[in-house]
Amino acid sequence: MPRKERDTSKKRKELIDAAVAIFEEVGFEAATMEQIAFRAGAVKKTLYNHFETKEKLLEVIIGKCISNKADITKLCYSPDSPLKDQLIELIKLRIKNFIDPEAVKSMRVLFNTHTRHKELFNRMYSGIDMHNENILIDWITKAEKDKRIMVADKEMVSYIFWSMIYGAFIWPHTMNNTLQPEEINKITNEIADMFLCRYEVK
Repeated sequence: MPRKERDTSKKRKELIDAAVAIFEEVGFEAATMEQIAFRAGAVKKTLYNHFETKEKLLEVIIGKCISNKADITKLCYSPDSPLKDQLIELIKLRIKNFIDPEAVKSMRVLFNTHTRHKELFNRMYSGIDMHNENILIDWITKAEKDKRIMVADKEMVSYIFWSMIYGAFIWPHTMNNTLQPEEINKITNEIADMFLCRYEVK
């Protein structure tokens, strides 16, 4: 039984990867379940056993792009660690999956869907758990209790912070795939310094 479960999980990933490739190549609208199954080396029945429609496949892809929280939710505020180190760790965890070469393909599918199928994208987006975007708010709240941070509007600050992350890392890397490790470190440090310069209690 354990072997069967592993095989099923592997096949599901292969089907999702195939869908990402087909959606990126021909677009969501032109893509067919037959093309996806063929790319994955599977029969259509296997594909339909995992995903009833290509919309379901797209929903999984968008969900993974937006709410990828496997790593970021591990971060907890530490009263004994330097604030900058914690912010840098938060940023690195958030962008880790977005700058992965395979994740870049999924992000391109997300962009294409948002541009060409806004209604479909918005419907799927509205049902996705955005808990990871609240991690910073939780972190600020705990740091405030220790009188290490002072923020008047946590929601606004969180929005601005994540906008910097997306603007500096995710969108450029998705479009050009050019960010190098030294650039990532430099930008990460700068964003952390900017945040603490404004909100850290001296």
